[in-house]
Amino acid sequence: TVHGALDAYGVLPALRSPWAARWAARGRGDAVPARTASLLALLGRYVDVEHTDVALDAYDADGILDALALHVAQHAILATRARQRGDKKAAAAAASGSDAEPPRDRGFTRPTVLVVLPLRSHALAFVRALLDMLPSTTFEQVENKARFIREYDADDGEISASKPADFRALFAGNSDDCFRCAIRLTRKSAKLYAPFYKSDVIVASPLGLRLAMGSAEDAKKTKYDADWLSSIELLVAPYADIFSMQNVAHFTGAVGALNQLPAQTRDTDFSRVRACVLDGHASALRQSVILSSQHTPEVRAMSTRACANA
Repeated sequence: TVHGALDAYGVLPALRSPWAARWAARGRGDAVPARTASLLALLGRYVDVEHTDVALDAYDADGILDALALHVAQHAILATRARQRGDKKAAAAAASGSDAEPPRDRGFTRPTVLVVLPLRSHALAFVRALLDMLPSTTFEQVENKARFIREYDADDGEISASKPADFRALFAGNSDDCFRCAIRLTRKSAKLYAPFYKSDVIVASPLGLRLAMGSAEDAKKTKYDADWLSSIELLVAPYADIFSMQNVAHFTGAVGALNQLPAQTRDTDFSRVRACVLDGHASALRQSVILSSQHTPEVRAMSTRACANA
């Protein structure tokens, strides 16, 4: 059942009602498909996941996208709560003049989740699912939601019925492949289009990441900045086979920039950075989730590059 799958996954109590409400609203009944339940269990164990038999229609029909959104929401909320608890503890220690060691509860930069999607239509579906997972009693407001819907919901026009079903499913909606949007969670709201360094979740296409980072090969001539990827703890990349129809190098280049030592210190409080991050082992603790409709050499290469979970 829906609630049984959530119990097995260890979902936060505050997230169970939003998940059940969205599941029921989409007419899926009370049963969770075996594949989705297995995915929830694997996500909850924080192991790397490579699944190469996810058809395009399964993301919605089987609730695969909802499972990913739930996991992202839970991880971001837990990371935000840990940071807020650490801030309170550090402030209390400073006020009392205590020389206790501050809590090590963060990385070099704030973003902890990177979601890579091929088209704006996919980003729209994912962000809608993510926002539906956030408890409305806690996150009372979503800033810039109207702007996001306006920019991502534009339809490219009717697709000819002569096109294959998978083609129509893929390109329905906005098929622009250049986008990026950072999401910030606070105590009572979620903000879309937040600055990268002040966000918790980054949703972007491979091309959008490439343009945001700049070129490492041409760093002397152009500005290159990938420090905002230095503390990613969760990488989610559904529709990975579609990346091979775009430019795989954009995806692998972004993955190669994950969990690297930052070029600038910025406002990092190194006394609060986790020891494993300082020691350069963050990539071995990062969870990477790669989903595809087929197993191809390109997808295998992407998974090999991304999955380093020890």
